[in-house]
Amino acid sequence: METPAEDAFLRSARRVCESYSEALVEVGITNRVGSVRLTTHLVRSADVTVAPVVGRPEGFEMSHVGVPEAVATLPPLKRARLVLDAIDQTMRGLAAARGWPADQLDSCYEHVLDGGLGFSWEGRSKTSPSRRRRVTPRFELMDDGYGRCTLELWNHRTDELVSVSEPLLAYSTIEGFKRTSQSLTWTTDTTVRLDSYSDAFGVFDVQTELSVESEFHPWPLLVAPKGRRPAGVGLSSVQPDVSVVTPEAVAPAPRISAGANTGPRYKIPSAYRRTVGQFFGSPPRRIVEWWAQSDLAELNVIFIHDPGCRPGIRIYQRGKDVLVHVRRPSPDSQADADPVATAQADIEQALERVRGRFKLNALPTPLF
Repeated sequence: METPAEDAFLRSARRVCESYSEALVEVGITNRVGSVRLTTHLVRSADVTVAPVVGRPEGFEMSHVGVPEAVATLPPLKRARLVLDAIDQTMRGLAAARGWPADQLDSCYEHVLDGGLGFSWEGRSKTSPSRRRRVTPRFELMDDGYGRCTLELWNHRTDELVSVSEPLLAYSTIEGFKRTSQSLTWTTDTTVRLDSYSDAFGVFDVQTELSVESEFHPWPLLVAPKGRRPAGVGLSSVQPDVSVVTPEAVAPAPRISAGANTGPRYKIPSAYRRTVGQFFGSPPRRIVEWWAQSDLAELNVIFIHDPGCRPGIRIYQRGKDVLVHVRRPSPDSQADADPVATAQADIEQALERVRGRFKLNALPTPLF
């Protein structure tokens, strides 16, 4: 589970990565795999470390990014600039290893800056049954990692912008924006409906219906200028700086990690999340040594708090990698009087189940 610094870095990375990817398509760099993933870990230094993995990729390229605690408190624009520099250094390290033309990456970097370190996308307009109006969905990725969808009402005959909706919470990817845009429809000549939040699996869709006459606000509204670089976000003003290290100089990625489902559907108590994050963010040495005694590789524990899930622990194995799902209905977790004790119990039960499944040595004590 990510620390606050890693969480802030990854949330800011959503909009920067989408903007950079948009430019990357235009420059036409080709590769045997189609994506680059950034994995994060907390570092005690003042610098962000970037270590592209230059070995043969298996399904995707990868770079390990070390994130210091100071990143959590950076202003959003400075943190986004820091993310951009980390992505740029990652891509240049991979370019050297893969033979990509590094000069083409300059335009990708400039594209993100020219877009204000953000990402926006316009969906397809839908015309009302009477052909007098049309609605255009406009999306923007925010620093919290999620999108916002604003609907614009246009006079279809005069091509004038009439009014806009309040921003609606949207998913965190361009694919989610496209699903929302495709769902937009007029139910009457004055009412529109759309799946404003549509996740990657179609499991959680929020359907919203709005009256264009009573729930939209007259135009003009004050809006941020487009295509302008944010003032005061020069490279020298961003702290901590990004430093590049070779893969050999980076400590091996942790073999024990954890994650949690996120989003408006899931309600994990903050104390529960913090307890899990503290344990797996920097696992006790005795736990690391216990796991190292096995012949297994990665242990990843995912904590799932979902209104519809059946409680329990499930273990999956792929080669030498182990994935554990700790499932708990979120209404129960929200009513928990002692989420810290519950989190500790869930961690211990998950590790004990893994120990029994793979006939490992006894868990060290005390665990916490």
